[in-house]
Amino acid sequence: MSSQRKRGGQPGPERPDAGMPPYWKRKKPSYWRRAPWHDYRARCIYMVTMVKQDAMPDFARICADGSPEALKSMHPDQQREHIGCTPTELGECLADAIADIRRALPHVRLMEHIIMPDHVHLMLFFTRAGAMHLGDWVQRLKSTTTRLWRRRQGLSPEEPTRPVFISNYHDRIILDRDQLECTKDYIADNPRRLWLKRHCRDFFAPCGEIEVAGKQLALYGNIRLLSYPFKHAVKVSRRYTEQQKADNRAHWMEASENGEVLVSPCVHPEERAICLEGIARGGGMILIYENGFGPKYKPQEPWFDICAAGRLLIVGEKTCRTEKHPDFRSKALEMNATAAALAAGSWRLLSKA
Repeated sequence: MSSQRKRGGQPGPERPDAGMPPYWKRKKPSYWRRAPWHDYRARCIYMVTMVKQDAMPDFARICADGSPEALKSMHPDQQREHIGCTPTELGECLADAIADIRRALPHVRLMEHIIMPDHVHLMLFFTRAGAMHLGDWVQRLKSTTTRLWRRRQGLSPEEPTRPVFISNYHDRIILDRDQLECTKDYIADNPRRLWLKRHCRDFFAPCGEIEVAGKQLALYGNIRLLSYPFKHAVKVSRRYTEQQKADNRAHWMEASENGEVLVSPCVHPEERAICLEGIARGGGMILIYENGFGPKYKPQEPWFDICAAGRLLIVGEKTCRTEKHPDFRSKALEMNATAAALAAGSWRLLSKA
């Protein structure tokens, strides 16, 4: 694994001083943009995501061994054993292209991959520096897949067809071992997560809008949690004594065991731990989120399975942004105030999806 620090092991320029790319100040960050501080010819591990064109057939079909009711009642580890992906004809072309490139470029090691219906995730280890740019590897896979698909369809070189993939790709640079293990788990868990999204559609979608303390916010998840009569704002502060913390925790755990709802942005690690323990004891959760919900938004772990079980409502902004909040401390105070107002019943439902 690369031992690079975040800026490739070398001190980088201070933002936004001279030396940064021109778009650093003029454009908002994008999920498709490359990291300007990183050498993509370095010895490094990447997770790469490539998305197919909308007009192309799916790469794979999600298959499940068992009824939806039985699968939903299983532990996530058991669900993963019973849910997987079966490649289509186009998916087989993609798998053949991956195999061809693995043989042709042995210095790029394929550590993990999963072919999903509309995208593919690959974890790549570039074992030596300078041999190839990540973008060249991606382009080779794209062109090989398109060529094999044309051959499968019986098209002659003169007959036009659109490329299989969209023109860009997303990369994530793996910087440490913990991130490596989390990424491996995320790739392996993709089929299960997509199956749950498809079979719990009511909980994996925007569900309305609410007004709290004069601000309009969006809702995602199980809107019925709003109507629970007993909601408790979870907040941990350095000003609390150890006895106050113990008393508050005991109160929140008792409420959770009674099926009541905890409300928090979970900014503090102790708040997050308390809320997760409360959910494990039978409670529900209203999570205050600092961003909005994009068209492909889905909760990350550990909230994903809680959302699938219908025990999570997320309250977020009405618009989604890709840049970080410039003053997160003030945003955290605002989210705690939102949690307190919700728990006190000081809110108004504006619309319901």
